[in-house]
Amino acid sequence: MAKDDDDFTCAACGRVFIQVEDLFCHQHEMGHLEYKSTPKGNGFFCWKKGCGLYFATMTAAQFHYKEMHALKFNIPVSERHVYKFRCTQCSLAFKTSEKLKLHMQYHVIRAATKCVLCGKSFRTVVALQKHVEMSHADMTKEQLEQYRASLMVIPYLLAMAAPLVVF
Repeated sequence: MAKDDDDFTCAACGRVFIQVEDLFCHQHEMGHLEYKSTPKGNGFFCWKKGCGLYFATMTAAQFHYKEMHALKFNIPVSERHVYKFRCTQCSLAFKTSEKLKLHMQYHVIRAATKCVLCGKSFRTVVALQKHVEMSHADMTKEQLEQYRASLMVIPYLLAMAAPLVVF
């Protein structure tokens, strides 16, 4: 069966899926996303050739794949309109698919830097850390662990930020 751009292939066994969610289900059920050694400890690598990012959880790796590699960026606004590529997350449209892909990273960062305690999202991990220090200074030990765990899901964002705040 020839693979086209709308198919999603399991990197472990080569099985082809039409829907990305079916691929994720298969990976979970069959254990086809391996927990491997990464430069910063064990994690799950993105299976898209050339990507190279890795994540602390399978869910985070799958979220990244879906947001960065599986979304259809060629959603035309109008065949005659200059801004042919519409964001699936908001109403913005762009002239090129490359500019749309760059914009989509904004949504990924905002989702990854969401405060697990109150739901507010931020542009950077540093801003999230400052928010937690100021707005959630009365955190319980359980909430602090939940916060730390949420940050570990986003190692590529942590690499761009200042060192983690130690409470």
